[in-house]
Amino acid sequence: MAAVEKLHHLQPSVIENCVAAAGFSVGEFAALVFAGAMEFAEGTGRSLVLCKAVVLGSLGVRDTAKNDTGPTQVMGREHMDRGDIGT
Repeated sequence: MAAVEKLHHLQPSVIENCVAAAGFSVGEFAALVFAGAMEFAEGTGRSLVLCKAVVLGSLGVRDTAKNDTGPTQVMGREHMDRGDIGT
C-alpha cells in the first residue's frame, strides 16, 4: 500500500486509470484494499492474523483438537476476533 501511495503522488494518472489489482499472500489484502473491496484497517488486521498464522505454522504449532494441518488464508470476520488465532 505504501508503494501505491508513492505512485499516486509521483504519477497519479497511473492509479486513476488502473483497472485491475492482484496480490499474493499479504498482497491479496493490499489488492482488495486498493480496489475498495476492503477497508484499510480490515486489510491490516487480516494481514496480521495471516502473518501470525504463518509464523506459528513455521514453528510447528498446530491445533490438534481441530485437526489443523497448518495456516491457510484467513477470511471471514468471525476469525478476526478469535483469541485462539495468532495469540
